[in-house]
Amino acid sequence: MKLKKWAALTLCGVLMLSMLTACQGDSTESESVVQSEVSSSVADPVQAAIQARKDSGEYPKLVIAFPTVTGRPAGADRIQEKLNAYTEEKLGISVELEIMDMASYPQSMTLMLSSGEQADIFNAVSMGYSACANKGYCLDMGEDNLLETYGANIMEVLNPLYIEASKVDGIQYGLPQNRDMASGQGGYVIPKRFLDEIGFDYESMRTEESSDYIYTDIETIDEIYAQLHEKYPDMHVFLPNKSSHLRNVLQYDGLGDNFGVLMDPLNTLEVSNLFESEEFLETCKRYYEWNQNGYISKDALTDTATPQEQIKAGTGISHLCALKPGILQSQEQATTLPGQPTEELVIFQVLDDFMNSGAINGMNWCINSSTEYPVEAMQVLNLLYSDSVAANLLAWGEENVDYVKTDDGHITFPEGVDASNAEFSHSVNWLFPNQYITEVWVGQELNVYEETEKFNDNSKKSKALGFSFDNSSVMTEYTALVNVQNEYINQIMLGFVEPEAALKEMNEKLYAAGLEKYMAEKQKQLDVWAAANGVA
Repeated sequence: MKLKKWAALTLCGVLMLSMLTACQGDSTESESVVQSEVSSSVADPVQAAIQARKDSGEYPKLVIAFPTVTGRPAGADRIQEKLNAYTEEKLGISVELEIMDMASYPQSMTLMLSSGEQADIFNAVSMGYSACANKGYCLDMGEDNLLETYGANIMEVLNPLYIEASKVDGIQYGLPQNRDMASGQGGYVIPKRFLDEIGFDYESMRTEESSDYIYTDIETIDEIYAQLHEKYPDMHVFLPNKSSHLRNVLQYDGLGDNFGVLMDPLNTLEVSNLFESEEFLETCKRYYEWNQNGYISKDALTDTATPQEQIKAGTGISHLCALKPGILQSQEQATTLPGQPTEELVIFQVLDDFMNSGAINGMNWCINSSTEYPVEAMQVLNLLYSDSVAANLLAWGEENVDYVKTDDGHITFPEGVDASNAEFSHSVNWLFPNQYITEVWVGQELNVYEETEKFNDNSKKSKALGFSFDNSSVMTEYTALVNVQNEYINQIMLGFVEPEAALKEMNEKLYAAGLEKYMAEKQKQLDVWAAANGVA
């Protein structure tokens, strides 16, 4: 491995330097110097690597590749220059930021990796972490103790459970972030003013541990919606978010997609068909009833406005969202009209906080197996995971240019800057290695990251946590299955068709599209993973 070659060269350099020093002075004293310097270099290879680069005056350049929603921000060159100056000072390494848009990232990043174009560090988001590992794109971080030696800070800041769960076939091909990995499912969001108007006593339902959410059951939501519809017959009581609706209404582990899932993810690794389950049918029946009762807009299938936009417009009342620390404040901001008092919300949670199999490995940071600089790449990652200056540069940009600190310890836009004209506002600070050491944006509680860490640790976890399905061998079937799902899912889930008959038709098409083969491949890979990881 390149690491062994580098270590040998570094040690040779230190020995030669020491020998030259020995020739210039007393032999006894020189021997002591030699032994001291050699022992120091062997004992601290991290500092030896940094010092060797600085002494040479030649700083290797590393390319860090990742996506944002809209691509390379206008101020990216400026942030790259700032980060580059910092990594040169700290590590003797130059960096270049290769920033792509999220939509084209999988194809563009795959092309870079397969063609040999330089991309020393990359994020596997939307590419499939297991697929990247299986295609040979990812360096084994455990070989020659690369992670242990040059990523010691990473080992300290990441939960050991998450590091272990990010291995593929027992090999450390990538690392997860410190971010919200769990999801509070079944979160029904309703403005307080509507609940007050119908006289619903929500305050008595709060418990000591539920300061932001009220834990209840779906039957309570039925009751609330019936009263809201009676009071506001011309408004849409429930506003569906089609892109995230399915994963918020049921607690299951999709194992990367919805085609072969764990319906009892806390207790079993048996893969089954979600769309044939009794739980899915009962959920669809409920939404069918809501639709027939008039709770859902007849234009819901084609409406592109978000639930928050519809609440601000006065046409809708409630919606469903995934929960996490800080979500109440975020939702209140999103539903408040500019210049108006904050829209106070009540959130009812009817399911558990849950971490599915892909929560950890959905967007891992990897080192390119073809990099010429494995040691340097690990040291850069180590810095990004543990150094708040570097972390904030990537997450928020440059202080007093892209953001300013408030008197109470938050950050916000400088005067005259907002999301529309900010030069480094990318909305993917959750993608970077360690969100916990970055600044907190105004509107969130200052302890949001401490609460997020506890939220992750206390959530219920799938038995398949860390499993990542590689569907490259059944990609033809996957494409056909997605087409069938897209044809039916929103009509069924939002109650526009009678669910039993529609699900029967949908399942027939799914099996014709290759669902059985797809599920069998998923079960096979899951069984191999379980055996390798000692999961029974």
